[in-house]
Amino acid sequence: MIRAGAYEAARRGGGAPGAGPVEVAARLLAERTGMQVTLGLEERLAACLDRAARAGGQTPARCAAGLAADPGPSSACSTA
Repeated sequence: MIRAGAYEAARRGGGAPGAGPVEVAARLLAERTGMQVTLGLEERLAACLDRAARAGGQTPARCAAGLAADPGPSSACSTA
């Protein structure tokens, strides 16, 4: 279930185009797997980022930044 406002919260990022967490994660997916995140998948990606960030005690932006720094199988969104 997608939490109300999760999409909007995960899309926010400093106001600059392409700077939000969803855009960061989408860019990483494109660079690392060749997968293109379409508009229809952005909401699901935002919900995943929101869920992972909440589970790790972080914001979606910090979680997405962690994905860029840690491409391994460990949870980049974890505080541990």
